[in-house]
Amino acid sequence: MKKIAILIAMAMCSLPIFAATKDVDVIELKNGNIIKGVVVENIPNKTIKIEKNDKSIIIYKYDEVKKITTEKIEYKEDPSYLKRQVQGTAVAVVGVVLAILLIGIVL
Repeated sequence: MKKIAILIAMAMCSLPIFAATKDVDVIELKNGNIIKGVVVENIPNKTIKIEKNDKSIIIYKYDEVKKITTEKIEYKEDPSYLKRQVQGTAVAVVGVVLAILLIGIVL
């Protein structure tokens, strides 16, 4: 029974590792600037609105845009997401420790 509890604890602690990337929208402008964030509004052939990681929102006219793509980034490139990742891991570890203690009391 203790082996099962240890396996469950190890699996729960490793879950956040698999969620270490996210998709971001990338707007490449004709002037060479590259903007990363989340497209919140897209009116084809008129305007595109993107929210950056700092929560600022920028609107571009389509004639300024060269290309729109999506890419995966690691959380380490975005400190706010890394902070949430660490907090989530800490909560999972505390939950695992409590589960092991409860299993130990029951056995």
